[in-house]
Amino acid sequence: MIISELAKVALRSLVINKLRSFLSMLGIIIGVTAVIAIISIGQGATQMVQETISSLGSGLVNISPGFRGGWGGRAARSAGNIFTLELGEELKNKSPDVDELVPSIQSGGLLKYGENTYQASIVATASGYENIFNHTIAEGRFL
Repeated sequence: MIISELAKVALRSLVINKLRSFLSMLGIIIGVTAVIAIISIGQGATQMVQETISSLGSGLVNISPGFRGGWGGRAARSAGNIFTLELGEELKNKSPDVDELVPSIQSGGLLKYGENTYQASIVATASGYENIFNHTIAEGRFL
């Protein structure tokens, strides 16, 4: 058969079987729309995760002296190893990849204000902490 005859037969079949043709087109449209939606949702989720990770600060290294990590339980700290500010400054001066050095001490506890008690995390640090971790202070200032 010639291509023009095949096209005529196909068009005649579409006209004769209108409901079947409509349902086939509807199925194809729904399928393509579903694939596009799933791909868009996946790309949006990927972008959201990447933005969250980049907001934490890329290339961020946290050094904790005397830390012995453990899996699934509490980690032990030993007071034997002290990482001093002078040692940190020496590390910063010797490494061209270190842009900023910020010392910090963190602790948690309960804060009481009037009748209310709050669970809080307390961080004693320098002003560079705000820039590195992309935090802003609700009230007060860095000293």
